[in-house]
Amino acid sequence: MLKLNLLRIILFISLGIAVIPAAYNIFYIYPSFNRLSMEDAEDEAIRTAKYLLTYLDLKEEQFHSSAAFTVHFLNRIEKVQKELGIFKIKIFSSTGKVLYSTKLREIGTVNNNSYFKNIIARGRLKTKIVQKDTRSMEGEKVSMDIVETYIPVMINDRFIGAFELYYNISKKKEKIDNLLNHSLLTLFIMSLALALGMCWTLWKLGVQFKERQKIEKKLTLRNDQMQEDLNLAADFQQAILPEVRDFPFLKIGSKCTAYEEVSGDVFDISFDQDGSLKFFLGDATGHGVIGPL
Repeated sequence: MLKLNLLRIILFISLGIAVIPAAYNIFYIYPSFNRLSMEDAEDEAIRTAKYLLTYLDLKEEQFHSSAAFTVHFLNRIEKVQKELGIFKIKIFSSTGKVLYSTKLREIGTVNNNSYFKNIIARGRLKTKIVQKDTRSMEGEKVSMDIVETYIPVMINDRFIGAFELYYNISKKKEKIDNLLNHSLLTLFIMSLALALGMCWTLWKLGVQFKERQKIEKKLTLRNDQMQEDLNLAADFQQAILPEVRDFPFLKIGSKCTAYEEVSGDVFDISFDQDGSLKFFLGDATGHGVIGPL
């Protein structure tokens, strides 16, 4: 029973060895990798926004009225939007009014969200990874994975407006997700194979252990039966030894002690009619059952 419990403990330890690495990867490595990848995507979106801001070379007067955007300027925005895979570009005045947007219906609307006044208008960047079919910071439901990025435009530490873009990361996220899923599947298969291999090995050991227990039990029963038979044989052998009598002029004592349960020793003492003493002692070669046989 003790050995069987030991096998069970080994089984649980083996399963733990197989499962723990997979669990560690699932709950720590993969989320960390995904988080770092998304942080890198955010950094890339910020770099793109800053580059775009420099490339467009926006002037202060353009943050006062949408009329300041020329056809040439709008053509440049459209071109860079296609080249860089940007989903949407918006330009805000210092009050949060949309002066330009690649979605024309948004021009003239105002961003009254608290983050615009408390963060962006104070000269700080703000980004958010927005997953497909969820809503952006502005409340817009997006049809792809994006990084929503706000870049404040400052002149002499004075906030004059903001630049926003929806940076499309759907393809990048899809590649990362496919890589992680493939890696996770591979690790899961390997861990499962290892666990099944350990289970099969320990099951075979358990079967062999039970068979061994059965054999040992049979051998114990046979040994007990043999010992009982030998004890009976020893009693019988002692019973058939001659009874030694005392004579008026001679006192005789005898004792027969077998090396094992039974032996091949035999003796006899007698007096003939003529008064002579006869003494017989025999010892068969061998110990145990062979001797008396």
